[in-house]
Amino acid sequence: MKLDPPNDRIGKAVDSAFDKLNIHFDSDWVPERQGRSRWILWTSLVATSAAAAVATLFIPWSGPLTHQKVSVNVPVSASPSLPQNVTQTLKLFHASDIQVEGMVPVYASYPVVNPTAQAYAFRGNFRVHAVMGNYLSLVVNRSHEVSHGVLFSGQRPVFAFQIKSIAPSSPTLGNSELITTAPKPSPLAGTWSQAGTSQLGSFTASGPMVYATHEGYWTSISGQGNGLWQNPPVGSPASETASIAGLPSAPQHALLVEEASSGLSRGFVTPNAGRSWKPWTLGSVQFSNLVSMNHRYWAIINGSLRESPGGSRWQSILSVNPSKWQVQDFAVNPAHPNMLVASLVPIAGSGIGPVLTTTDNGRHWHEILNFPNLGVAPTDMAVLPNGDVSALVSLQKPVLVEYHQSTKQWQMIAVPRQAMGVGSGQLTAAPNGNLVYAAPGGNIYVWNHSLASWQVINAPANAPLNSSPANPLEAIGDQEVMAVYPSGWYYFVAAPAATKQ
Repeated sequence: MKLDPPNDRIGKAVDSAFDKLNIHFDSDWVPERQGRSRWILWTSLVATSAAAAVATLFIPWSGPLTHQKVSVNVPVSASPSLPQNVTQTLKLFHASDIQVEGMVPVYASYPVVNPTAQAYAFRGNFRVHAVMGNYLSLVVNRSHEVSHGVLFSGQRPVFAFQIKSIAPSSPTLGNSELITTAPKPSPLAGTWSQAGTSQLGSFTASGPMVYATHEGYWTSISGQGNGLWQNPPVGSPASETASIAGLPSAPQHALLVEEASSGLSRGFVTPNAGRSWKPWTLGSVQFSNLVSMNHRYWAIINGSLRESPGGSRWQSILSVNPSKWQVQDFAVNPAHPNMLVASLVPIAGSGIGPVLTTTDNGRHWHEILNFPNLGVAPTDMAVLPNGDVSALVSLQKPVLVEYHQSTKQWQMIAVPRQAMGVGSGQLTAAPNGNLVYAAPGGNIYVWNHSLASWQVINAPANAPLNSSPANPLEAIGDQEVMAVYPSGWYYFVAAPAATKQ
């Protein structure tokens, strides 16, 4: 029997259904996140959650810079002059052969009414502190001064910085960070075991109960029994996918959400592990990113962030203008569930939304300022027990961005990538605060905060590579990972020697 690491609380809620697999689940710790994943072809049995998103970085090119005029992706007659502080900042980067890619609004205030800044995008040759790049992003505030920016080489960020100005004509570099290429990760020794030959739509361990979905079907497992796939509750739509989650504080209580081909979902709640179901009060809605923790559920419903104590009635804790904005992603602090983070994106048109946080479960929200201007919003977020925030930004070469409460600063970390990988990955957190990233191509990477380095879990030998990342993915302990591939679902247990720091 493998001993749990001393900082791992998994043993408090051992799921006896998986004793024979020697897997321990801490349902109080691991939030269950489920998102729409209809792009996966399901086959026949059980595992976890997530949603993948693909985003591009560059705004369409629209012309060269001439006579200090900005040519943007709007009619030329609307092109403003470059602020003096911008031209002086370009000199700091020894800019030459400049072309203006575009300019988009930046919204960093909530409630969002008007842009709080503009993001200028330049292509050309740039050099600062011996760092070379060919693409420069600058965020300009309403005082027409550059606040921060990012220098790229290709589509990889290489230098992040803030600007401090005594006067608009004399900007200087403030806090800056060199972003080096991710070094080759060290292998994380351990063993893969295949637990089933089917792909799962969702999976959650809630005390002695294990819930899972496959296509529109669901199952519950208790003790040593085997789960049988059950039909959706009466009144559910003809579903392509379904998500399920139990409440850790009341394992018999679960929420099942069935999604129709139209993209609209209907939910059903059970107080008795699925022996009977009642529909929720919402009717048909757009639904994604289900999280269960302690005695509450959270999800994105019709673009807003909502919570529910039992899955039937839901209240909004972050409402946005539905004609303009929606919540892109959110995460809950597993140690302090009243702390959440959320990112907003515009529904139509271009623009960069704010990253918000709350410490009182949505009664008050405020911005986490100076999120690096990478051109797109985070596709996956996680909150660590100490309140630090991690976000995955899915560029052509993904970037991990972390906000440290101690310094009030964002840090960018280059993410390893397999050569054959296509698409975006998935991010989750382990109980000890390490981050687990399922990369396109099949491998799984672990960011070890104490070592400040990446470790790699090579995909199972019979898992097909050169395809989508492992999905769903869940860190079920400090040293254990559950992952679903087209060939089935698997669990990984790190070797004891690998747990020593």
